[in-house]
Amino acid sequence: MKQINIIAFFFAFVLLFGACEDTNENLVGSRGLAVVPVISELTPESPVFSDLEESSFVTFTVDLMEGDVVDDAEIQVVYEGKTGILDKIQSFPASFNITAPDMLTALGISESEVSLGTSFYIYVITTSQGLSTRSLASIQIKLPCEYDPSLAYGSYAVTSDWYADGGGKISIAIDETDPYIVYVSGLEVTGGEGLVEDQGPLKMVIDPATFNVTVANQILSSDAWGYGPIHYEGSGTFNSCEGNYNMIFTISLPGIDYSTTYPFSMTRE
Repeated sequence: MKQINIIAFFFAFVLLFGACEDTNENLVGSRGLAVVPVISELTPESPVFSDLEESSFVTFTVDLMEGDVVDDAEIQVVYEGKTGILDKIQSFPASFNITAPDMLTALGISESEVSLGTSFYIYVITTSQGLSTRSLASIQIKLPCEYDPSLAYGSYAVTSDWYADGGGKISIAIDETDPYIVYVSGLEVTGGEGLVEDQGPLKMVIDPATFNVTVANQILSSDAWGYGPIHYEGSGTFNSCEGNYNMIFTISLPGIDYSTTYPFSMTRE
């Protein structure tokens, strides 16, 4: 992000603030058009199936917001464009234990039709006054490949709208003692940014159970375009089949009270 973009951000913010109007009336007017179910008590919190046996399962509870009423409700599973009904909901709250074989049966597919690197998705379908809606909240169940440390590092192409040039080249190194820790170099050197990463590389930690990636707040450069240090922190996922990372970074310049969030795609070359 070039210096001019940061300055423009503040002018745009001032103009937007001055032009804001109260839109509560519009929000209230849209209420009642669809019921929004709540999925809670998910166990495990980030489900991953290492196989498709009975031992692979998720449990969760579904409830409605206070005052909501539905004519019908059911649990739906989606996989690679295929859908199936797992169960009907007779009353709320309702608790479920769904196994991998349950999902295969509902979808009408066999284990051989399921590929590593994909995901099952579980939704709640509610019908009220003839309107059927799929819950915005969903449960993603990952089917990862076995972790191969050699796929977690190397040369990568990075793309993000954060960059003035759209992206560039970075490198990722693996920790010598822990294969689930990697270090990213070049995030602010590439993409037209041209900073000196004197506080890098950026440390990223891969969860061995879920392949989720976390990044604690860290300074990458002690001076960003004369505004002081630039900070990165965020989270994302590691694709253990392809070696790619999809991250969401919050980038901040505390010296000018600036913060923004962008998705980043890191593709192994």
